[in-house]
Amino acid sequence: MLEVESLNQYYGGSHILRDVRMTVPEGKLTVLLGRNGVGKTTLLRCLMGVVPTKSGTISWRGAKISSMPTHKRVAGHFVRNVSCTDDESHAQHRWCHTDGDAFRRLAI
Repeated sequence: MLEVESLNQYYGGSHILRDVRMTVPEGKLTVLLGRNGVGKTTLLRCLMGVVPTKSGTISWRGAKISSMPTHKRVAGHFVRNVSCTDDESHAQHRWCHTDGDAFRRLAI
């Protein structure tokens, strides 16, 4: 299970994520919705360790991963590449923007 408690993140003086709290059951499809500029991408980047959090905790399967670097989160199977066949539905996968214009399928 993924648990986020009191997560805060800023870009310059802008407070982007304000005390975000959420629980995501493992193996369940969870949707993150919001209009442009409300922090969806920032939240995903914090979860993956691409952007460090200013405060709060992120836990995966009961272990705190907030200060863990991205490569260790991958080794701990929090973020992993997924190989897909052409007949799998789009809803079975989460998409994450990577550097440049490429997109990579990720499972959480």
